[in-house]
Parts: sequence; C-alpha cells; structure tokens
Amino acid sequence: MTLFPKDLLQSPVLAAVLLAAATCGGEAPGQGSVTVRDSAGITIVESRAPRWGQGEEWRVDPEPLLDLTTTGSSPEHHEFEWVTDLVTTPDGGLALAESGWKEVRFYDARGHHVRTVGREGEGPGEFDRINDLLELAGDSLGAEDNWMRRLTIYDAQGELGRIVSFLDVDTRDLFPLPDGGFLAHVAAFSLMDEEIEGGLQRQPSPIVRLDALGEVRDTVAVGAGFEHVVIVVDGEVAGDAGPLFRKSDHMEVRDGKLYVGAADSLSYEMRDTDGRLLRLVRVPGFDLSVPPEMIEARRERLRASRNPIFREIDRQTPDPTSLPAYSDLVVDELGNVWLEAFLSLEQQDEPRRWRVFDPEGAWLGEVLLPPRFTVFGIGRHRILGARRDELDVAHPQVLALERGVEGRVGR
Repeated sequence: MTLFPKDLLQSPVLAAVLLAAATCGGEAPGQGSVTVRDSAGITIVESRAPRWGQGEEWRVDPEPLLDLTTTGSSPEHHEFEWVTDLVTTPDGGLALAESGWKEVRFYDARGHHVRTVGREGEGPGEFDRINDLLELAGDSLGAEDNWMRRLTIYDAQGELGRIVSFLDVDTRDLFPLPDGGFLAHVAAFSLMDEEIEGGLQRQPSPIVRLDALGEVRDTVAVGAGFEHVVIVVDGEVAGDAGPLFRKSDHMEVRDGKLYVGAADSLSYEMRDTDGRLLRLVRVPGFDLSVPPEMIEARRERLRASRNPIFREIDRQTPDPTSLPAYSDLVVDELGNVWLEAFLSLEQQDEPRRWRVFDPEGAWLGEVLLPPRFTVFGIGRHRILGARRDELDVAHPQVLALERGVEGRVGR
C-alpha cells in the first residue's frame, strides 16, 4: 500500500472554492460583513471586514502575570536558553520545554520550581531536541523529540512512563487523539531526492494518522508544505535555504477538529480528524503585496555577506510575489482561530499582530501582543508564551487576555 497516494495530493479545497463561486449565497442575518455559503456539504465563510466595533476588541496586557525568570533565584531553574513550549498542568502549574538544556521543567501556579526531568542523550528520558509538549489522557505529559523521532511520556508526578517511537515519519507537528493515537504533520522534503531540482520549491506535506504505538495507519489530508530554495552549484545540489518571506503551512487539532492553513492567502480549512473538509474560512482580496523596500533590504543583507553560499542564495532566489498571510496558527480554548501576521526581520521589534476568527469562521478583529513574543497556547483569560528581550534572553511568560465581549464568544 502506498503511504501517500498521489490522488490525495489533489486537495478538495480548489473544488470547494470553484463550487462556492457558482453557489448563490447571501449574507446571513445579523452577520454584518460575513457571508456564509454551503457547497456540497462544505461551509464557505467569507469576511470582508472585522466584526469588532468600538469597545469590543480583545486586549492583552504587555505586563506579564507571571515571568519565570523572576519567580526564583536558582539559575538552573529560572534561566533559559531555548524555550520551545509552555503548557498548563492539571494542578494549575506549568510545564516548560527547555530544548537548549534538553529538559522539561515543572513549576507551580506561582512560578516556583517543582522538578526537572530529562537530560541530553539517547537513552530513556534523554533528549536531542524537545520541540513540543503534549497534554495526554490521565494527566500525563508527552515530550516530543522530532530529531530522535520519539515521544517520551511522563505521569502526573513527572515519573517516566513509556516511550513511543515514530520510525516511519519525520514529524513537524504532533497532536494526540482520544483513542490514544496521533495526527502528525510530516516533513516530506529531502535533499536526497534524486529528482529534486534547483530553485524555489514547495512540496506537499502529508498529515497522517498514527496508532498508539507510533505506526502509520493512513493519510488523512495533505498540506501545502513550506517553501525552500534548493541551491545548485556546478550542476550539483549544494544545500537549501529558507527564503526570507517563506510561506509555510500550519496545523492544529482542537476538540476533534483539524485546522490546516497554507498561508498563501488569509484563509484556513477546518476538517474532521478523518480529513473530511467541513469549513473553508477566508478573507477575499486581503492585501499581501510586498513593499519594494522589503525586497531591497533582503538583497542588501545577502549581498553584504562574505559567505559565497549566501551570494548564491541571493542569485538563485526569485523575488517573492506576495507576503505570507500569516506565520502561525493557534486555536484557543474556546475554539477561536488566531493567525499571526507575518513580520520581516526588520520588523521584529514591532508588536505581534494576531487576526482572530470566531469558532464559526467570522473575522472578529486584531489583537496586539508584545514584540518578540512567541505564543505557545491561548486559554480563556491568559496566553502562554516566551518573549526574548533586547539581550536575546528568553522570558517564559503568562499574559492576561481580556475578551471585550464575553457573551458573543465561545461555546
């Protein structure tokens, strides 16, 4: 059986869009600038403008409720190198993935250190790179190491339980399912592919179902993949690099729904966990044009490098025709979809702008977060993430989220 059959690479989204264009749909009563259509059982939701009015906006206080760099004095517990995830534990505390130190740290609700598990290595309870923490059934916690292709599971007391190996897939993202299995976003690109060509590439990225033992059962959907430039020197592949305005697909699973976005337009799909397309959400005509000064800044930076491979990247990379529509996709605790607006390297000190869509797909508006703040999770009234300060020091933080009109949001 072919793992990724070619006919699955033809996403049903295009067909849905074409059908929607031929379907007569009107504006739903009381929806303002939102149009909802049905096409062959697929709901198409289009927003022309955000729905929030004056005083309805959501706000995030830039002053953190909790900063783990200030809640203790022990450097080995409250200094951080490379924070890759932060989640809430069932007892109201926090679990943090510190990939630089190859360990998982646990804190209580006040930010006091409780325990640390893991270290660098290849044995049980050891890591090469921790990229995600998964909240699993029975109050257990999984630490995913996609470089070692395995998930290390701890019980509620932080004791090592079992290890699930993913030998057949190179996972980009991993999400647990109620039956004990997983949905995994698979990195399909390889420089070892004999048919690979030079230039800008974007190869589809399958989303597969894994059983509780980590074995592949089927392919449920296919994402657009991420852009990269294959550099060819003297007829040979010399390596690859990400373009500065790289488009990448994004995936999340929440409450039995799979959310997938390609970031080539302000849109995303909602599917069931079997891959069936249920809803297509989009903002037609959203401006993603590239300011000329952004392209020139990219050229100057690469041309100034003394590294010849960077000059080859500059020479072999075409100028982008559009910006990514977003650089991250997060579904919050209430089912609202947050899309992070793309920022160039020159814009990293600007506030992070997130465009929010309600559970039914209506575009609500925009929420501003502090500069250099990476979101790991969004709850009802708080946001978990990490901010890098002016000295590039990581600050794991909890921010307060004020939802402007609680009665209109959530389930």
